[in-house]
Amino acid sequence: MPRSALLDRFCSFAPSDGGEAAPKGLVYATKLPKGVSRMLDLLIFRLLTGRIVLSEATTSMVLGRLRRNWAYCQARELWKGRKPEGPKMATMPLTAACFRDYGRSLAIVAAFVAETREVVADSIRRDQFTYDTVEATCMCKFLGTGFGVDASSAVRKIMGARALQEESGLGAESFLPNATSAAEGDNTIMELKIVQDAFRGRTSKVPFALMWRTMGCASGRQASVAYLCRLAKAIGLGKRALKDGQLLKDLAWARAHLRVIDVWLRVNKGDPNKQAWIDSYGKVLVQFPAPLQC
Repeated sequence: MPRSALLDRFCSFAPSDGGEAAPKGLVYATKLPKGVSRMLDLLIFRLLTGRIVLSEATTSMVLGRLRRNWAYCQARELWKGRKPEGPKMATMPLTAACFRDYGRSLAIVAAFVAETREVVADSIRRDQFTYDTVEATCMCKFLGTGFGVDASSAVRKIMGARALQEESGLGAESFLPNATSAAEGDNTIMELKIVQDAFRGRTSKVPFALMWRTMGCASGRQASVAYLCRLAKAIGLGKRALKDGQLLKDLAWARAHLRVIDVWLRVNKGDPNKQAWIDSYGKVLVQFPAPLQC
C-alpha cells in the first residue's frame, strides 16, 4: 500500500534522510489541532458525537414511552362501583406524580444534552476542544442513558400489569437504555473521568461560579453542599479515595446536577414555571448517596 493512501489528517509518516536520531526510512509525526497536546485527548474528543447521539436517542425514546402511557392513563377508567363513571387512572396521585416528575426531569436532562450538542458541534467546526466540553459530554452520557434506565423502570412499575402488554412499549424494547449505558464509554468510566479531570487540574476542582449561579434553588444548594462535603472527604482520604466507589460517584453526579440546573435556569430565564420543574428534578435525581442504578 502506498504511503499516500494513508489517512493523515492528524498524523503521518514522513521520509527521513537518515542519521542516528532518525534512521533512513519513515518517521512518525503528529499534526494535532491547536490546543491539543496528546493524541489520547484527540481520540477522546472524537468520541464526543457518539456519546451525544446515544444520550439524545435514549432520552427521546423514554420520553416517547412516557407520553404513550400517560395517554393511556388519561383514558383508562378505573372501577366505578355504583357511580355512572369511574375515575381515570391519571387522577390517581401517585400515578400523576410519577409521570409529572419523571417527565419534567427527562425534559431537563434533554435540554442539557441539546445545549451540549451545540457546543460540541461548534468545537468540531473550529477544531478546538476544551476539557469543559469533554466534561459536559461525559455528563450527558451517564445522565441520558443512566437516568433512561431509571425512568423506564419507574414507569414500568407504576403501570403494573399494563406494562406486560405490547401496546405499552415497556417490554423488551424498553431495555435499550441498559445497552446504551455501556456503549461509547461505560457510564462508570465517564463518572471517574469527571472526578479525575477535576483532581488533575484539567477542570476546576471547586466550580465557584457554577455554585453561585445555582444557589437560588434548593436543588442547586443541595448539590453544592454534597459536592463540597465529598470533595473534602476525598482530599482527606488521598489515594484511599480511589477505593470508595460511592464517594467518586457522588462527586460526579453532584457536579453534573450543578451543570444541568445551571443550563435549565439560563435557558428558561423568565419562565415562572422553571422552579417547579427544578423541584421535580430534585425529587427524582438530586439524591445522595447517588443511587447505584443511575
